[in-house]
Amino acid sequence: MNRLLELIYFCKAIINFTFLNPRFPNSFRELIQCQNKKTMFLKKGRKIFSIFYFKCPKCHEGAFFIYKKSLHPLKVTKIHENCPACNLKYMLEPSFYFGAMYVAYGLSVALAIAVFLISNQLLGIDLLYTFASITLVLILATPLNLKLARLIWINLFVSYDPGALSKQKSTR
Repeated sequence: MNRLLELIYFCKAIINFTFLNPRFPNSFRELIQCQNKKTMFLKKGRKIFSIFYFKCPKCHEGAFFIYKKSLHPLKVTKIHENCPACNLKYMLEPSFYFGAMYVAYGLSVALAIAVFLISNQLLGIDLLYTFASITLVLILATPLNLKLARLIWINLFVSYDPGALSKQKSTR
């Protein structure tokens, strides 16, 4: 419990020093501050916007998944055939998303390491309970992990096109 309180006080001290200190670099402060309820690094045109908002990687408008908040195992990875806004074909080639398995593996390993460090090193939980917490967190995070892996994978191959919507409207 003392370690947890120390961690909270440490984080509070860092936040107070960095964001409330007028001598702190403005560029970093501007990067973190919110602008129109969206942070600056989560604006359209960046791949991270498409990944975190589950949007089409080409136009950043259309929904990528059919069921956004479903936890049903058969509905988690159901995607539209094409983007509803710009008509991008999401299945670029047969078995395109097999490569997303490697991304999902990397995300799972990173999450497991983070849970291990937090539970064992910071909170001082026994090793058996640490591995139980890792297992529980990985099971609970599986739907999000699968969705993020697919979006990261397609974002490696498809770039943002600001004129994609206007091109689609002109071809109709």
